[in-house]
Amino acid sequence: MRLSLFSGNWATYPQILLLSVIISLSMAISARAETGQLNLTLSSQKNQSFPTLVQEAEALAKKSIQQTFESNPEVTDLTVNILGEHYGQLVPLLSITVTQTNWQKNPKVQPWTKYFSSAAQLLGFVKYSQPASAPQPNVVSQYVPYITETENEPNFY
Repeated sequence: MRLSLFSGNWATYPQILLLSVIISLSMAISARAETGQLNLTLSSQKNQSFPTLVQEAEALAKKSIQQTFESNPEVTDLTVNILGEHYGQLVPLLSITVTQTNWQKNPKVQPWTKYFSSAAQLLGFVKYSQPASAPQPNVVSQYVPYITETENEPNFY
């Protein structure tokens, strides 16, 4: 069976079917987007401050995002989660979700970053002072004698 594609051009049905499959596959491959996720842990150094730990986390995230987009061009969206470790405690510091297009326009982490505000407290960088203990109230016990005689009861008849 022969079908006319354009005036003067003829192709068989199997050729048209093969051509449509090839076009569909190439469109699917080119339109395929891949989402990536990196989960990284950053350990604090002795006597390191929390702001310094966050700056290191941002630098690690920037380097990781750049390397991922350069080495894997099929990755169109990337999420980077960075956990901080301090004296055995492991807590999320920040999370970044960015598209490759947005990263190419603005390769800075701050616009795309969600910071976890309680991380400093949970990691133990912020010490809470103990409130002064309130003085204990003086408890005065009153002795109430137990009455055993029934005639002394008010409801005795």
